[in-house]
Amino acid sequence: ESGTTVLVKNNAKLVLQGGCIENAAPKSVVYTPSAIHIGNSTESGSVNGSVEIAGGTVRSNNFGISIFGTNDAQTAPTLTVSGGTIETNGYSAIAGQGQTVYGETIIYITGGTLTSPTTAIYHPQNGELRVSGGTITGNTGIEMRSGTLYVSEQATIVTTAQTFSTTANGSGSSVFGAAIAISQHSTNNPVAVYVTGGTIEAQNDGAKAFYETDLMDDEKGNATISISNGTFNGALESENCSEFITGGTYDESLDTTYIAPGYAADGDNNTGVVSPTAALINT
Repeated sequence: ESGTTVLVKNNAKLVLQGGCIENAAPKSVVYTPSAIHIGNSTESGSVNGSVEIAGGTVRSNNFGISIFGTNDAQTAPTLTVSGGTIETNGYSAIAGQGQTVYGETIIYITGGTLTSPTTAIYHPQNGELRVSGGTITGNTGIEMRSGTLYVSEQATIVTTAQTFSTTANGSGSSVFGAAIAISQHSTNNPVAVYVTGGTIEAQNDGAKAFYETDLMDDEKGNATISISNGTFNGALESENCSEFITGGTYDESLDTTYIAPGYAADGDNNTGVVSPTAALINT
């Protein structure tokens, strides 16, 4: 956390309702401080804290908010974003740390605006990320490498990328150009994504709305996907999962192996709304 503007640990709580917390240090590939750091990366395990962003602005040339867990769900640090803006000119608006000792974090996004020129939320750690509102925008919106993501209600997750690419990376982003990306971490911890609402959007044809892969090794099968609702604008692809769609609206053709048995899309070329096949027959 060296160079961090505000460090929150030892059960402390920070609530930002207005004003600005900024880290103006130049962007660096070696020295990457945050505007707000939750926990303490210099101790054996993190020392938990709590941060709520209800208004105001968090700004950084490197990371916006970094959150390091305790590897203990009972003492997990928490971050809640209900309003305000988190914006970076360098790396992620929100990021965790993939080492097991820094796992078990809880992040709620119910409102606000998060923007980054790279991956807006980078989640390599065990923990929960619940997004029910707000707008998350980046080259990649959210990259899940471990832990569980829940997307619901009025969440909006957007990739602004012109193109799509991947690279094997044991410590950092590995998918570029997806609104939601699942990419197994080198730790091979379970990763799961549940979508029950929201809008997941690729603004440009060269990017993807949703993408799942494992670039690290041959140990597959640790990823779980369930999509029962939501609006997907852009391509949806999965390298390792099947039969996970039971609802939602899609503007690009779906691979039929992604649609659960007993369900079908009502549009041409497997686009449109996915519903139970009995419902389609009765209309």
